[in-house]
Amino acid sequence: MVVDSTEGTQRLLVSCNERRSDTIFGEIYEVKLGDNSVRIIPRIHTPEDIVFNPHGIDIKTLNGVTRLYAISHNDAKQRHTIVVYRVYADSLVYETLYENQAAMNTPNDLAVTEKGDIYVSNDAGKRGSVWEQLWKLKRSNVVFYDAELKLWKKVADGLVYANGVEVDDTCVYVATSRSNKLFSYKREADGNLSNRRILVEVPGQDNIIFNGDELIFTSHPNMMKFLKHVKSSEKKSPSQVHSFNRKTGEYKLLFTDDGYRISASSTALIVGDKLYISQVFDPYLLEVKLK
Repeated sequence: MVVDSTEGTQRLLVSCNERRSDTIFGEIYEVKLGDNSVRIIPRIHTPEDIVFNPHGIDIKTLNGVTRLYAISHNDAKQRHTIVVYRVYADSLVYETLYENQAAMNTPNDLAVTEKGDIYVSNDAGKRGSVWEQLWKLKRSNVVFYDAELKLWKKVADGLVYANGVEVDDTCVYVATSRSNKLFSYKREADGNLSNRRILVEVPGQDNIIFNGDELIFTSHPNMMKFLKHVKSSEKKSPSQVHSFNRKTGEYKLLFTDDGYRISASSTALIVGDKLYISQVFDPYLLEVKLK
């Protein structure tokens, strides 16, 4: 999920799809902050051949235009794309599609730069490979799309289940679920990444969101319980939310739960004095008042 304030009032845009059954369902929901009202945002002019099954999303305003970038999966055709919509108060209007199956074979999350370039995390060498996860094989990577040259290239590899990715003026940050490390990379002018550093080690990391100088990221501290939760909502999976300050290096545990308030936390972000947490499978968000 991301925060959108382009229309003057803040709202959350939430990427939603069905992950426990064969039912095809994929939409972007709006949650208005204040009254917490919820609705599906109409998507206008999406091509009929696109199966919209959203995963990682990012929002970016470039040259006065706000766009939502959504990774979308069509597993039946082994087709993975980035669908781009212009963001309006009452709708999302289709603009373009990015697709390169060699570069994006298992895309999980994405981050858009100040120029409209895109970094994408591929979480595995083969989509859905339990073997890679169990044996912590280093087959995950990060790829880069140069919007001006219209070229894709691999810029980081040797990762174990790369998940959340964020980008600022100088660095790219990558959370890994199975090597349990939050990495930073230096951004080069051509999009390449160098000088990989470990910022903090936390098991089962998921998505990353900026909050000022902080990186706010979620995690699954018990992977065995997470795997059981994949099959059944009755089997709870613990959730955690963490903060790492890019300037000071300070790490904090912001929130922890045994899974009974929220299971398998996916994304967390801070708006004002409230922490909003989404989850991988179950159909609600958790709002937490920060002390």
